[in-house]
Amino acid sequence: MSSNLVDTLRGVRQRLEAGESVPHGEVPEAVAVCAYVDAHLRRSLVTANVPVRNHEGNHDRLLTVDEAARKLGCSKDRLYRHPPEFSVFERRIGRQLRFSEIAIDKYIASGGNGN
Repeated sequence: MSSNLVDTLRGVRQRLEAGESVPHGEVPEAVAVCAYVDAHLRRSLVTANVPVRNHEGNHDRLLTVDEAARKLGCSKDRLYRHPPEFSVFERRIGRQLRFSEIAIDKYIASGGNGN
């Protein structure tokens, strides 16, 4: 995938933000294409486990349940039960459950209290 695709998507976004509209008859197909692209890119992100940028602009790796459980020293079952203190680093990508490595590291550094 090239940056040309990203540039094209940015261009579409800018046109929509500028007030351009999609002809009514093309909306269903446009929604279907966007949903397909979104699902495909999210699946690629999850399966590749590549670093992503968090809201602070830092590279973050999304950990699997197994990786997060090992890092936190708890069972996978505990992660699946979604305790409130873990919700800060839980990420859902479609049906996949992933965990922010940066947020887990901060949680551990704070003594496990989330502060």
